This record gives sequence, C-alpha cells and structure tokens, in this order.
Amino acid sequence: MVAPSVQQILAWADAHHQRTGRWPSPKGKRTLAGNGWSWAAIDHIIQRRGCGIDGVRTLVQLLQLRRGARNLKRLERLSQAKILRWADEFYHRTGRWPIRPDGPVLPGSHETWSTVDVALRVGRRGLPGGSSLAQLLLARRGAIYRPPPSQPPLTERQVLRWVDAHYRRTNEWPTRLSGRVIGVRGEKWMGIDQAMRHGRRGFPGGSTLAQFLAGHGRKPLNLKREMLTEEQIIGWARKHRRLTGRWPSQTSGLVIGNPDKSWGNIQSALYKGSRGLPGGSSIAKLLDPVRGRSLTSSRKKAQRRKKKGTAKKMKQPPSRTRRTTRRSR
Repeated sequence: MVAPSVQQILAWADAHHQRTGRWPSPKGKRTLAGNGWSWAAIDHIIQRRGCGIDGVRTLVQLLQLRRGARNLKRLERLSQAKILRWADEFYHRTGRWPIRPDGPVLPGSHETWSTVDVALRVGRRGLPGGSSLAQLLLARRGAIYRPPPSQPPLTERQVLRWVDAHYRRTNEWPTRLSGRVIGVRGEKWMGIDQAMRHGRRGFPGGSTLAQFLAGHGRKPLNLKREMLTEEQIIGWARKHRRLTGRWPSQTSGLVIGNPDKSWGNIQSALYKGSRGLPGGSSIAKLLDPVRGRSLTSSRKKAQRRKKKGTAKKMKQPPSRTRRTTRRSR
C-alpha cells in the first residue's frame, strides 16, 4: 500500500475535524482516516519515514504546524499574571468576572477557563496548584463568585396567588413548615421563606414568609410567642406516639393537632430555655421517664457490651506461629 502524502493526510484531517469538531489523534487505532488507513498507522509512518518537513516526526506535530492544533503534551506555560490579564479583558468585554463554564478565555482561542481552573487546582503548566480560578480572582481582584440561581425568580403577586390557593384548600395560612406548595411542582414554602430571608430569586432579603403575609394583609404577625410547659409537650408526644407508633424527635416535623408548632422549635426551646421552659434539656431527655427507659442507660449498656467485646479479644491466646526448622543433613 502506497503511503499517503502530506496533502492527503491534511485533507483527511480537515474532513475529520469538520465531521467531529476535533483534530484526529494517533490513539484512535480503529478510526479510519481514508483508503483503509488509520490515524495510528499514519502516525507510525511519519515517525519511521518522516514527511519531508524538518522538525516534524509525529502526526500531532504535523497538525500543530499546518493546522494550529494544540499539542496537549506541550501546552503553553501559564502564570497568575497572564490569567489575570485574560480575566481583566473578559471583565471589560462582558461586565463580569469569568467562571469555569465560560468557554474560551479569548474569542477564537483554544484555551478555556475550565482548563485554566484545572491547572490552578492541580498545579500544571508552571502553576503551583492548590488554588482555583475563583480563589485567584477573589484574592487579586476581590471578585466574589455567586453561582447562578438554580430556580427561576419569583414575584410577590405570584407568591400571593399560591398563598391564597393554600388558604382556600386548607383553611390555614401557610408557614415555612407547610411543606410543598399546592399545585406547583418543585416549590416548597421553606424555600420561599429562605429566599425572602437571604435575598434570593428576586426578593430584597431581610424578611420572612410570616412578615410577607402580615405586610400584605393575609395573616397578622404574632410577635408574642406562646409559652410552653413540659406537661403540654409530653401530652403532644403521647398523642404522636398513639397515632404514629413512634415517639417524636426534633425531625418529626409539625406537631399533630398544632400545625403552627414543630418539634424542631420545641427542641430549640427546651435547649435554650425560651418560651417559659427551664433550658438545658431536649425532647429525648424530657421523654426518658415517660418511655420507662433512659437513653443514657441504653448508651451505658452499649458501652458495657463494647468493653466486654474488647475484653474477650484481649483474653484470646495469641495465634501460634509455625516454626520451620531446617533439617540438618
């Protein structure tokens, strides 16, 4: 079989690039270039016979010289000053600082912000490593990376429609613990409350769902929280046990029969000593006498079992090692 010429190899490479968007690689042993030739075989011929061009001994070098393809083994060395110059040009062009998914660092460039970020993290191409594009821009340009929101922005009119629909269906105003928004996929009242608190999804921040409802005349804001007693909490816990078969914990959600209270808030009040409670306690400690057993005692039993297991292991005789003796001849 006659070896292809340089013009023929380049024509096959152009067709490959137009078809796949990438330049061919000699590692593609099963990828045919043309006329039954694979790119691995073409690279082997160039290495053994050459191609008539000085300094070109591989297919990668040929494509780099004639087509401007990148040689991944000989990439341009980088420095923080060079990356910052690219970042400044990007900022003047777009009005914001670059992030990793932004594509080429310059229009028409083979270098991308993703490869720059990898080099900063791993320590390639002359960089020390242990950094990132976001950390470099924060330290040298004061740029704070804020990821784009994963959910669309909200409007007050939209949230009010959801609030009124919730009230018509449940005869109660929603709280941040009301779960999913009825009839709206992927929305929760907790997420809406967090967006209002932290200024996300189009809200200015510094507010809550309860303050939002009070400000729009839906539900008056209860500034004075109801006092609690331990006997009251124990009664709710017994009801929870009777209906669910389990004692409640801080992750049990809303209190059954009292949708404006949650076991998480009760746990916080027991621990901090707020809402008339003495403090320094928890749901588990409060319910220990009611359940007839103590969590501390069960933990002590588990520790005793663990100690017994380790003691048994210590009492076991050491494994005998076979001694091999050489027979004297």
